[in-house]
Amino acid sequence: MEKIRNRVGPVLFVFIMLTVLSTPEAKAVAILELSSGEPSTLVTITDGGSGDFNPGNGVVTYIGVVGQWDINVSTGITKPALGSPQIHVDSVNLTFGTPSAPLTIRFTDTGFTGVYPGFESNLAVLTAGTVTLNSYYDANNNPFGTTTLVASLGPLGPGPGAFTGYDWTEITPSLYPFSLTEVVTITHPSAGVTSFNSSIAPVPEPGTLILFGTGLVGLAGWGRKKFRK
Repeated sequence: MEKIRNRVGPVLFVFIMLTVLSTPEAKAVAILELSSGEPSTLVTITDGGSGDFNPGNGVVTYIGVVGQWDINVSTGITKPALGSPQIHVDSVNLTFGTPSAPLTIRFTDTGFTGVYPGFESNLAVLTAGTVTLNSYYDANNNPFGTTTLVASLGPLGPGPGAFTGYDWTEITPSLYPFSLTEVVTITHPSAGVTSFNSSIAPVPEPGTLILFGTGLVGLAGWGRKKFRK
């Protein structure tokens, strides 16, 4: 009996190790969501999934109708299409009448890594109504995680011309994977068109800025010395 126990222990250990090692690692998949009021209007597109009009890896595009928003062309861009931990959303939205509810566009991706002192958000808008952006950093690496608000921009508009917004926040650095999320809300008081570009990305590290400034000073000194000669 003792011999059987001695044999079962190592065999069980090997089986467990093989099971763990053979388990596929969870793959981060970018998700683009659009909705307007009723749950029935919710559109969910994953990178490379059904309804994704862009075959590129790290680029998710939806083209279609969302509730009373008649024409919507929205693209979320993330890794590996973008080289660093950042996400971008570009969108054009048209209504022929007055929609009964705002349009909400959400884009998220998980599995980002690296240690950064903070993140920043930008929003550029041309709109017949108003546009707001809330962007989030989530150290728990959850899709659409909202634990840390990076920026709350807007409402921007309405009116002729372009509107822009910018904000940033410090974070507690973490070596663990994290997620980034953008939530954009558009309102139209009547028929019209809204287009916007939004992003969330790391702020430059202080050391990088110091090195950059030192380099500029060095170039300035070299230029003066060369000019005197």
